[in-house]
Amino acid sequence: MVRDESPFSERSESWTRTDTWAFWSFGLGMLLESYIFGMASIATNWVAMPKSLQSLLLAWAPLWLIIGIIVAGPLSDRIGRKNTFYSTMGLYGIGAIGIAFSHTYLTILIFLAVLLFAAGGEMNTIMAASHEMMPTRHRSKTMFL
Repeated sequence: MVRDESPFSERSESWTRTDTWAFWSFGLGMLLESYIFGMASIATNWVAMPKSLQSLLLAWAPLWLIIGIIVAGPLSDRIGRKNTFYSTMGLYGIGAIGIAFSHTYLTILIFLAVLLFAAGGEMNTIMAASHEMMPTRHRSKTMFL
């Protein structure tokens, strides 16, 4: 029997403190994405708007989340996952500050789109990093949780 002496052979089976920190940070990132996704349904009560515009606001969340997912994948291949992560974090900041000061329907739509785009982009990064970093034995459990 040939023993694999690569530095990753033991890594694939054991859970370390680094894995715990990565799991919690990935989980918090996905929690933030869920919170932002749900924000659209809450935002329908922030300003007065006709029912037709409420429907647009509710369709806005999945639309911009999907656009973020579509754009961030190829972008991370081009500029790197770390740079894409920094970009999405910057967009989170811009969107969060903008939505906090939004008093019109249009600004709510714009800054919610920025937040959802960033959330979709971060979701790609979390899923790819999780598949690369988590121990093989626990990978599917961590993604499920």
